[in-house]
Amino acid sequence: MPNANIVLVLDRSYSMVSYNYIQPMKTDANTFLNIMNTSDALGVVSFSTNVKIIFPTNGASQLVPIQGQATKDQAVNAILQNQSHGSTNMKGSVDTGHGMISGSPSPRGIVFLSDGEWNVGGDPLPNLPTD
Repeated sequence: MPNANIVLVLDRSYSMVSYNYIQPMKTDANTFLNIMNTSDALGVVSFSTNVKIIFPTNGASQLVPIQGQATKDQAVNAILQNQSHGSTNMKGSVDTGHGMISGSPSPRGIVFLSDGEWNVGGDPLPNLPTD
């Protein structure tokens, strides 16, 4: 099977805390990362009002090949350090995630973890990527 190119897009808005979803989201993201294969490629986008690439930790928009557990641990640490606040900019986060994988070969995808309530940045549904 070809290596997967994946971007995790994680909601860190205040509603995730108020509904008690933030810790389960971090646990699920950690579990997902740890079942990825060596040589899969990964990026992590975190969003609230603003969107931020948190892995690679330098904010670059290129995916990082998983070379072993150390790569996974770096991504998990970036996720665990994420602090919740602000509104929910789903459109911006999908756009950023898509930008990270748009040049990657298939299979590729975005794994999106959120409570599903956008309230800033525009409706994400009309312009979802179809590739």
